[in-house]
Amino acid sequence: TEAGNLDYRLYRSTTDDHLFFLFSRYASENLFELHLYTPHSLSLMAEDEDLLADPPRVETYRTVLG
Repeated sequence: TEAGNLDYRLYRSTTDDHLFFLFSRYASENLFELHLYTPHSLSLMAEDEDLLADPPRVETYRTVLG
């Protein structure tokens, strides 16, 4: 329900139960940047530091086909 969020999916690796991939799409890069600094995103990232073996890695991509 977040403004600009088009899609949000969580995947788990089929070969490593401890490896997850979170996929989300936003209507624009600006809306995604705003999302990263919302209170709930900052809180989740702070909590994740204690739960994750490695820091989360954020990567961005542009649509090429489709």
